Amino acid sequence: MILLIEVALFASICLSFEQPDEPRRHGSHRERSHKRSHHTSSRPSTSHHRTQERPTTSTSSQPSTSTTSGKHTHKRKHTTHEDTSSQSKHESKRQKLESSSEQPSTSKQTAQSSSTREHKDEPPKQIPYPPYTYLLPTTITYLENHRKCLRYYPLKKGKYDFLVLVQYWPGERCAHQLCTIPKTTKRVKEKFFLHGLWPSIFANRNIFCCRNKFSYNSVEKRLLNNQKLLKSVQKHWFSSDKCKSSMYQYDKHGTCSLTTFSGGDGPVDYFNTAIKMYRRINIWKVLRRSKLKVRTNKLYDIEKLRDVVRKAYGAKPTFFCKEGTSLYEIRVCYDPSKKRLNPEPINCPNKFIKFEEQSCHKRVMLKEFPGYLLDPSIIPRNNCEY
Repeated sequence: MILLIEVALFASICLSFEQPDEPRRHGSHRERSHKRSHHTSSRPSTSHHRTQERPTTSTSSQPSTSTTSGKHTHKRKHTTHEDTSSQSKHESKRQKLESSSEQPSTSKQTAQSSSTREHKDEPPKQIPYPPYTYLLPTTITYLENHRKCLRYYPLKKGKYDFLVLVQYWPGERCAHQLCTIPKTTKRVKEKFFLHGLWPSIFANRNIFCCRNKFSYNSVEKRLLNNQKLLKSVQKHWFSSDKCKSSMYQYDKHGTCSLTTFSGGDGPVDYFNTAIKMYRRINIWKVLRRSKLKVRTNKLYDIEKLRDVVRKAYGAKPTFFCKEGTSLYEIRVCYDPSKKRLNPEPINCPNKFIKFEEQSCHKRVMLKEFPGYLLDPSIIPRNNCEY
């Protein structure tokens, strides 16, 4: 009995000590819950923050107790709307910039169109020449020789009809390659260079490499031994791209003229006559001093140029062009039947005119003369003897 009373008393004492702690535990739990809820409320959700920053155009009627997948769906939709709005804003800015750059004022359009019209007739761009600083006087360019005729053909009817004096413009030739002169040629002047003297016939075909009694080596030997003729060739009929240019012209064309330049001195007469006809008129000087005041890199009506050349020579010439607008050669025709050493100029036949129409436009120009050819201290030299 006493034992039961003691047990009951001990139990009541234990209850009295545990009773005050219970509210503290519950209170502590509520405080922690309140703190967590307060902390959560002070940090708004990402979706709510975004909605305040960029509100959506449509409101959702779904309850707040949506599932987790629904929340993710809402976030994806909202993010898509934000990206789309930023992209549209950026796109509008870009379109404004493009419209301002693509749509200039009317005055600018007029200026641009007029500028286009002005540049329509501009000549082809000149290929720049090598800088003078790279041209050394000690540099010698080794050139190969022109090829000889492989075989010679008999001249039908034993004669030709007329001669053609051909001069070329160095501005065109040297625009595509580095031009050189022989060591024996002291200097050159700004003018057309001698290309050749070509016998020709009225028929629509060419004659070349004609059969004759002189061998190539014998004619060249006579040229080298005739100092007066050699110096004249070195000065007026020199090689610029391959060696032995004047001998090549004789071998290919001059051999067909030996019916006129007959006798033992026929080849020598051919060389002398070609150089004399070339030196008679400086056609570049005539063009510069004419009413046209011809200058390089400027387009001119081809008929007006022809008229200037015709008045100078007394006969209608023809032209040969490169790239349609770059005048390369002037060709003047002669009749040697009456004065073989002093032929008279004649109008060139139709076959040369047709050939000109195939190569030249109605407006042509002369490319700039290579300035380095005019300076003896830097002019490129080659290994050719003449």
